[in-house]
Amino acid sequence: RLVNNRRYPLLVSHGSAATVIEEASAGLDLAQVLSRVFTLSNQVTVASRDAVTFGVDLDADASVRFRSELDGVGYSLAQLQYGIDLFVTILYRFGAGPPPESPEARSLVVQLLTVRPCAEAIAEGNVGSIVAGCFDFELLRRTFGLAGATLLAPIITATSLLSFFRSALNGFGDVIRQRDEYAIRVIRENTDTGGADLETCRRSTPVIGDTGVFELAARCLYEAWRAGDREVAAQFADPPAVDAMFAFAPGAAWDFTGCSQDAANTATWLGWTCRFIEPDPGGEHGVGIGFTFVAYDDVVVVGSVTTQG
Repeated sequence: RLVNNRRYPLLVSHGSAATVIEEASAGLDLAQVLSRVFTLSNQVTVASRDAVTFGVDLDADASVRFRSELDGVGYSLAQLQYGIDLFVTILYRFGAGPPPESPEARSLVVQLLTVRPCAEAIAEGNVGSIVAGCFDFELLRRTFGLAGATLLAPIITATSLLSFFRSALNGFGDVIRQRDEYAIRVIRENTDTGGADLETCRRSTPVIGDTGVFELAARCLYEAWRAGDREVAAQFADPPAVDAMFAFAPGAAWDFTGCSQDAANTATWLGWTCRFIEPDPGGEHGVGIGFTFVAYDDVVVVGSVTTQG
């Protein structure tokens, strides 16, 4: 299950072994529907704060890759949707149009989108021309009437709104820093490990999932810690957590006691803590280490390492 926590739509490409089985939307709108028209069979547009669930059919040791990037067409269409909704609301407030949520208002939206210059820009999927091609005075006149177009024209030419519509995409810091691009590799492997070997861990990527995913990540951290392999540990923990873990030396083999979720921390942390405990010859547990999973910028890592004993 992939969740888009960015403030813009993402285009997710995936291999043939993965199929979309569910799309969860916070409120599907016209812009999202139109954006999905331009996606290929192995792509899906995920709007901001929406989620998509994939079914993956893999043979042993096979893998499938997922890659995300800013959906430029989807973003320009979202701007277009915002602009149209804004115009309909303004016209209604000034008594020059129907209520924003009425069938008449939606009819105006469809009418504007089907006017030739706007429709052609959308059909081409041209990011630079979609917004510009749909906010022309003549198009607004044909859609909203002369009174409506006259009312809206000064708003369109206002520097701030014009800048928002035509320059917001180019000013995206995430695109410049390539922070809109993520690559995830899902591999089918044996997770029932009393010991996850380091080579398996080296090929693994932490992904939000069920208890087994956190357990595998915890076992990989434990094995990396015992082997003194900070590089592998860094795949599953942020630097302060790695430093805390390697600050004390492991002893003999420890017992894995499982993973549990603390509901009170779920909002900020993922809430899963997995623990290893060193058996005590007297029958009671002694030293222990716990790994608490958190999400930093959509990536699942261990955010803290706690010790006892």
